[in-house]
Amino acid sequence: MYEPGEDSQLMVDAVRKVNAKGEKALDMGTGTGIVARELAERFEEVWAVDVNPEVLRGTLEWPGNVNVLVSDLFENVKTNLKFDLITFNPPYLPEPYEEDRELNCGDGEVLEKFLAGAGGRLTENGKVLLLLSSLTPELGLEGWRKRGVVGLKLDFEELFVLELTRRGP
Repeated sequence: MYEPGEDSQLMVDAVRKVNAKGEKALDMGTGTGIVARELAERFEEVWAVDVNPEVLRGTLEWPGNVNVLVSDLFENVKTNLKFDLITFNPPYLPEPYEEDRELNCGDGEVLEKFLAGAGGRLTENGKVLLLLSSLTPELGLEGWRKRGVVGLKLDFEELFVLELTRRGP
């Protein structure tokens, strides 16, 4: 399991900075649930989604308005659910990390698959908060408007959170 670090706190800071509030939010790749817990204070309903059932079981106790779901990205998320906010702190190590396959994104396939699914899961004014690294492979963000929310320089990389909204037709 990935322990929360600077990147997880940076996402929490981004949620606070954009003053995210609303009816429904989804925290993709929730891990320990630090971001989902922040969302639970701001949204009526929250979905904490992770591909690893052990991670979800291992989290001590979830707030009452948090729905926990095992899913590979949007695979098990009902298609009729629309969210005001979707957060994702994806695995972003660019090279294979043999100890834990879930901690690397390789060639960016996970991010592209996420973005392909996220657009159809947002409400009309819904947003995505996406944490990226300067080590992340180049992403095609066609169809999305983006703006930087927060960033953090570390010794070997820079982390930043983008706010993405869908472009109009």
